[in-house]
Order: sequence, then C-alpha cells, then structure tokens
Amino acid sequence: MQPHTGFCGAFPMARFVVAFAFGLLFIHCSAFGQQNVAPTPHLSPEKEKAKIKLPPGFELQLVAAEPDIRKPMNMSFDDKGRLWITESEEYPYPAPTDRKGKDAVKILEDFGPDGKARKITTFADGLNIPIGILPVKDGAIVYSIPNIWKLTDADGDGKCDKREVLFGPFGTRDTHGMTNSFTMGFDGWIYACHGYLNDTEIKGKDGHVVKMNSGNTYRFKPDGSRVEIYTRGQVNPFGMTWDPYGNLYTADCHSRPITQLIRGAMYESFAKPHDGLGFAPHMNDFKDHSTALCGIVYYAADYFPKEYHDHLFLGDVVMNRVNAYQVEYTGSSPRAIREDFLTSEDPWFRPVDLKLGPDGALYIADFYNRIIGHYEVPLNHPGRDRTSGRIWRVVRKDKDGKVIPPVAPIAAYSKATDAELIKALGHPNLTAAMYALHELVGRGKKVEESVARAFLAQWGHDMGLQFYHALCLWFGERIGSEQANLTSQMLFQKGSPQFQTHVLRMLEEHPKETRWDEVLSSEFDDTRHKFSPIVRRVALETLARRPSDRFMFLLPAARRFPENDQHAAYAVRLAIRSHLQRTPNVWSVLKTVVKDDYERKLIADVIPGAPSPEAARFLLDFLSRSAHSPECQAQWIQFIARHGASETRTAAMQFSRKKKLAQEQVALLLAFHRGLQEAGKPSTNELLTWAEELKAATLDRDDDAVIRSGAELASALRLTSATERLFTISAERKRDAGVRGASLTALMAIDASKHSRLCANIVLDATEPSGLRQQAARLLAGLNNIEARSTLVTALATVPGTLASVIAEGLAGSREGAEELLAAIAAGKASPRLLQEQPVKVRLQQLRLPNINERIAKLTAGIPPADQRMNDLFKKRLHSYQSAKFDSAVGAKVYEKHCAICHQLGGKGAKVGPQLDGIGKRGAERLLEDLLDPNRNIDPAFRTTRITLKDGRDVSGLFLREEGEVAILADNQGKEMRIQRTQIDEKSVIPLSPMPANLVDQIAETDFLHLLEFLLDQKADAPRKE
Repeated sequence: MQPHTGFCGAFPMARFVVAFAFGLLFIHCSAFGQQNVAPTPHLSPEKEKAKIKLPPGFELQLVAAEPDIRKPMNMSFDDKGRLWITESEEYPYPAPTDRKGKDAVKILEDFGPDGKARKITTFADGLNIPIGILPVKDGAIVYSIPNIWKLTDADGDGKCDKREVLFGPFGTRDTHGMTNSFTMGFDGWIYACHGYLNDTEIKGKDGHVVKMNSGNTYRFKPDGSRVEIYTRGQVNPFGMTWDPYGNLYTADCHSRPITQLIRGAMYESFAKPHDGLGFAPHMNDFKDHSTALCGIVYYAADYFPKEYHDHLFLGDVVMNRVNAYQVEYTGSSPRAIREDFLTSEDPWFRPVDLKLGPDGALYIADFYNRIIGHYEVPLNHPGRDRTSGRIWRVVRKDKDGKVIPPVAPIAAYSKATDAELIKALGHPNLTAAMYALHELVGRGKKVEESVARAFLAQWGHDMGLQFYHALCLWFGERIGSEQANLTSQMLFQKGSPQFQTHVLRMLEEHPKETRWDEVLSSEFDDTRHKFSPIVRRVALETLARRPSDRFMFLLPAARRFPENDQHAAYAVRLAIRSHLQRTPNVWSVLKTVVKDDYERKLIADVIPGAPSPEAARFLLDFLSRSAHSPECQAQWIQFIARHGASETRTAAMQFSRKKKLAQEQVALLLAFHRGLQEAGKPSTNELLTWAEELKAATLDRDDDAVIRSGAELASALRLTSATERLFTISAERKRDAGVRGASLTALMAIDASKHSRLCANIVLDATEPSGLRQQAARLLAGLNNIEARSTLVTALATVPGTLASVIAEGLAGSREGAEELLAAIAAGKASPRLLQEQPVKVRLQQLRLPNINERIAKLTAGIPPADQRMNDLFKKRLHSYQSAKFDSAVGAKVYEKHCAICHQLGGKGAKVGPQLDGIGKRGAERLLEDLLDPNRNIDPAFRTTRITLKDGRDVSGLFLREEGEVAILADNQGKEMRIQRTQIDEKSVIPLSPMPANLVDQIAETDFLHLLEFLLDQKADAPRKE
C-alpha cells in the first residue's frame, strides 16, 4: 500500500472559470436528458405499474397509494411487521407558524397476498415535513421540523397522545436536506443522516454538544441521553443500511452514490476542506447515475434468488429506477458495480426510500411527482404534486410465474418466546434477526443465561452460524454482561472474519479497556495469526478509538494491505492520527521505531490532522533528510510556520533560503508568510530581509514567470521598496498583460490611493488589453472612494459592453457606487441593459436602496427583458451547433484548458467540482442552458461572499475555508484571496455565482461549440456485470 499523498495538495485552489458553471449546475438532481418537469400526465397506480419493468422472476405489488397515503418520505418496520411511513403535503415549504402542519405518520399493516395493506392508521398528524422515523416499543422516534420527537402511544390505542422533544432544534434552511433515515444499530444506538446546507447544534441530556453543517452522519441514544458524530462530510446523505459484517452504508445525492462509512472519517462535500487526512474513499462514482440517489438496502436475506444475495439496492429518483449493485472487494475496500434492476417509463416514479422487510421483500417508497428537483425548478411551481404517493414491494415468482409469498419468521416479536427469539438471531434475514436482538435486549438479564447456553451449544457444532454467535455477543454487550466480554476475547481468534469484525466493533465502545491491546496488536503480526483484510481494517478503526503505546505496529501494518486498498490506507491514517493526538511521549517513541522514508511519509501525511510543535519539528527533519516535490515543501513550510516553535521556524527559514532558484525561494517564503498569518503572528524581520533580497532577484529579471512571482511577493508583504519597479512594469505596453496585471495588483496592495490613477488611466485607455482593463476596473471598484467611482462612471459612456458590465457590477457593490450608477443610467451615460444583468441587479437589491425595484423597472422600461435576450442567444447557439459539425478532439483541448482545473472526467482532472462522467446524457439543449445562464439556479453553498474591510475596501468571491486567523476566498479567476480576520468589518452572502457573468464571452463561439460537442460525447458505458 502506497503512502497517501493527500497532504501535498491538500487544499487545491478552487478555480471557477468555465468549469464552475458545471459545479453550480450539477449540484443536485442532474437530469441526464430527463426533463426537470415531467411532460407526461399523472397516472393511476395501475397504469404506473404497467410502466415499471423488473427482471424475470420478480413481480411488483402495490402496498398503498393515494388517497390512503400522500407523499411518503421515509419508512421503517416495527417488531410486529407493520410498516411505518412519514408523509408530507407541506414539502418543500415548512408549515407557517400560525397553523399546524398538514403532515402525518401512518402505520400500514395486514398485508394481503397481493401486497395490499388492508389496514392503514394515522398514528400522528399535525406534523411539519416529517422525514426520519423509527418505531420503538410504545410509539416512534420521528423528525418533524424542527426537532426529533419521541411520539408515544401511552394508552395503547394506536394513536400518539404524547410528544416529547429528544433533540433539537435542527436547521431547516434547506427542506430537502434535513435529518433522515433513522436506523437502529447492533449496538442499540440510532444512526441518522444530516442533510445538505443546514446548520444544527444539539446536545444530549448528558450535556455533550454536537454541531453539524450540511452532510454528516451521527448517532444518538433512544432515550435522548447522548448524541455523537459518526462521520463528517458528504453532501446530502439520504438513506442508511447495515450489512451482516456491521458495515454501515449511506446513499448520497452528490459526493458519491454509495459509501461504506468509516467511523471518524471525513468525506467530500461542497467547498469544504478535509481534516488533514485527505477525504475518505467511496464505493463508486456517478458514471451512469444521476446525482439524486435516495434510500439504500443491503439485501441480507434468503427470499430473493441467490444471485441477488449480498447486493445493494439504491433508488435513483431522476432516472426513475432502482439499481442493484454487486459488491466486490480489493483487500478491505468495497466496490459497487451497478446492474439494472427496476426501471420505469413513467417519469413521475420517484423511489425516495427502500427497506428490506422482515418477510424478505423489497419495499419502495414512491414520492410520485411530476417534479423532483429542489433547486432546478421553482419551489412554488404549480406542477408540484402534493397528494400522490405509493408504496410498492418487490416479490419473487416461481418458475411457473406464481408469486412466492414472503413470510416473516416471527409475526410479532413481543409475543414470541425466548427460544423463538434466540433461534431468530440466526435467521438469514438481517431485518428479522435484528428485531430478535432488540427484543431480547428489552427482556434483559432474565434471558442472559438462555442466550449464553444457546451460544455455547452452537459454537462447537456449527461454525457456519457466526452471525448468530455475533448477535449473541451483542446481546451480552448491550445488557452489560461481563461474561460476554470474556467470551468474545477467548473465542476471537477462532471465529470467522464476520464474527471477528463484530467483536472489534464492540470493542470500539470501550476505548479505555486495556485487556484487548495484545489481541489488537496480534492482528498485524503475520508470524502468529492470519487475519482477513476486512478484519485488519476494522481493527485499525478500533485502534483509532483506543490509542495506546502499542502503536508502533501501525507503521509496518500499512505494507500488508494491497496497494489499491483505499479503505485500509485511510484507516491506517486515522489510527496513526489518533495515536499522534492522544498518546503521551509519542514523538519521542517515534524516533526509535520509524524505520525508513516510507514510514516517515505515512506520518507526514497524517500530521495536518494532528498539528503540534513536535509535528512541525518532525516535518522539518523529514524535509532536510529527503527530496520532496515543490508542492510538498511549500505546504510543509506553511505548516511549520503556523505550528512550529520559534527555533523550528528559524531552521525552516534557513532551509528555504538555501534553494538555488529565486522562484523556489519565493514559493517557500510565501508559504512561510501564509503560515504566520494563519497563526496570527506578524512577519519577522528575518522574513522581511529575505523578501527584500528576493525582490531584486525576481523583478529585475527578464522572465515573465519570475517577475510574476516577484510581484506576488511584493503584494503579499507590501514591499514599498518595489513600487518604482512595479510601476515601470505595469506601464510597459509591450509586456505581457498578465505580468502587468500582477504588478498592478501589487501596487494597489502596497498603496491603493497612491496608484489608483494608474488603474484609472488603464480603464480609460481603449488601446489597452481588454482583460487588463477589466482587472483595473475591479481594483478601482474595490477601492470604493470618490475618485475611483468618478473614473468608473466616466468610463461607462465609452467602454465596450463586457467592461461596462464589470464596472456596473463593481459600482453596485456599495451604496454610493449604486447611486452613481443609477444616476449615470438615468442621464443616458450608461446603458439601462446593465440593470438587467443578474450580478448587477442582485447587488443593487442587496443594498436595500429606497424603491430600488421601482427605479430599476422605470429605467429599463421599453427594452427587451433579459430572459428574452438569453433565449435569443440560446436559440442562436443551438442553431449554430445543429447547422455544422464540430470537433470533439478540439473541444477536449478547450475542456482541458477551462474545465479540467475543477472537474474530473474519466479519472483525469481536479476534484474541486463535481465529476462529469456521463454529462453527455443531458443533451445539447440542457447543456447549453447550463453554460449560457449560470446564474439561473445558484446553490446556496456556492454563492458569492462579500467582505467589507475596515479600511472601506470591498472584496468578494467564493468562501473556501478559514485557516486559523485567515479567511480564504477564491476570486472569479480561481485565485485565492487571504484576508486577516482582524481586517474584516462585515461579511454577507449574495445570491450570485462567483463565476464571471460574461463567461460565455470569454470563449470564442466556435471553441464553445467544440466544447459542447466534446461534452455531449461523454456518455457512460451501458450497465454491465463484472
């Protein structure tokens, strides 16, 4: 297994240009050729069923439909085999505060031979977009805005008559990303997903606080006593399921379709950095998927044919299907391979949740709706259906075409005998076996002896019942049996991999238990025992929860996994980080146990997640010992400057100054400067002296790349001594415009008021390059003083449209500039069309000027609306594309230049934005619409952040992250802007894309159409079995 390279390049620069259009428009339910609003009429359940296809040997049965149920969201079975569902008429708008919600929890039961629920009861009404649900003994645990509630049936009449808040309030900013998929674990905790964009802070009765933003998974005790984070990241997880090994899976709308979760891991999400370890791996990508994936089931049962055993099933609400997935392993890393299963020709079919029934059938919640997109279609669109919904189940047929009735092993677990429950622990249906476990736990100590006898009786006679044995131990774990702990330790090495993984997961719940240290270390000693890769990986996950001084075997352990076992590689880093953070004297011990650069690199990769002065010293020693890439060197020097002790920083500076090339030194000096900024420390005299030396070595050269590095240096450290040379470079018309722009930016950073006249001259000079004039205009607009605004208003009368748009957008960023812009338009000195441009109009509205909408309407009266002009452009480009042939190979080069800096396609390119595999399925019209009008549907996570500095200047861009005392934004060219938090006066979010509004003008029309041809060629392969 190769060391992870995530530290070097851990925070890739966010670039937006053309690529960002896709990042904004592929966020939610990627249509892949499907229409956002289904063009077909509403069908009855019978007619819808006729449109749904299943493989031979299966049949679809209708369990329930409107008017008995409405829009199902989540569902879950109880110990009586009844199906509980949450339904919502309110979605997507929460019920107003002056009335009760219209939503409900319903119970479906008494399923006939045809699958029909012959009894449907409303358990609780008056709810507000309820999603997550889990039945418990005397009621259910349900999420309904804004809390997780315990809904209790106190008198046994099947109706809720008591409501108690367990946790809350939860964030509700985005109603399609709220908490969902409540799933009981082997350990008795309830696991759940936290959805996109929302911010939540909750705590258990023990006072432990959990904070979540956007995608996360977490777990909580059913009595509300405690809540804990399980994993961080993902975009909008919606669906959870367990497998017989105790692995937990999620479905997610965007970060990846299916993820086997690693406890404590951080997963990819929008505009978020990882936690220093790199992002944890997933099981598949979006090839041949939409990005709207809901509900997931691991089929652990014996009712379906054997070829579907141990498959995953996943709903795709945009492509109107339920996929099956074969799971293959490389070492301990699972891979999900898609297969067709259920497909529908009715675009209203929306499988939002799936469940494995205790009878072995697959149950599907169908949100049946003309519209599924949350952002792609206005929330108030009249086409949104609010009353239709169906529950289906997939059953098996025999060779004669007759349905084989699905039968649960126990009809009502609460009425079963102890012996029946103990026997059911070994049932092949995971849902059924888990309910037997939960019921036995409820009976507690009085059945302990019976479970123990059954365990021992089976252990020596049938080693095939390892899952049965594991659940017996989980019973003992949950009731606090010391005997179960001792038994698991004694039998661990004799058990199967499945048994061993469960024992290790039990051990995770006891991080202070020391009796297992010898057993855990033996996992990685091949001279003593042979363990499977999955057991070793779970052992690493367990070690991450229980660090000790026995960590030295973690380093050679990495070599014992296959090179491409990504899950194991991540688990190694997770365990090492835990030990670095929590083991006393760890750095002293490492000096004696680290053998070579392979092991040093493992530690170096983990250090960003465990910062300390000792970690900084380790990195410096590693830098001095071995050769490393320039990128690694810069990032490690930045880390050392931020976290290192004084003597370590001094040594790091000496190391950096020994580099032969001035550009190399500049890169390391800037990294050092960034680290000091993040630590809130001022630049040292030694650093400034070094910068002065490099100034001459770069700005006086005749190499554009070297001069750019010198300009960046002068800008970052405000080197006033560089002013004269920078002014000369900025004014040299024959010099590269990019170099002039870098010098101009540096001058404005050093002394904006002194050099604003140079910017003004460039803006007003029609012979200057267009890009340089736009850059100068943005610099003046950010300055926001009387002289700067006067120059910009004067320029509006004569500059071309592209530059006028930049100027208008800049003026609209302040109240004074906005008034001057409106006055210029009223006086006929600027085009009123500028007010129709979304970036300008939104900025004006954000300022809340008096009667601004009426003023805009008056000034734009009589000119064609912006939508009409955009439609005309759309028709023109579509006609041009359809009237000629374009070259995909040329388009590939355009893509590489403008898009690959943010997106991966076919495994190549950056991972900043969403992957684009399968994008061609959107079709020419949809792709053109996305590219030409990127501001149409701006996801809240990618809106522009506007920062007003204490000196009056304005800065805007996409907020990326905070590093210590520094806020980091990306401008519309993808360049990082670093702002000291102490300089910030006010911060706000504007509903605009950071991408340039005139993006389409920056690519020649022919190149644009070549790019379109290339993108349309990117169609996923047909589904296949491997």
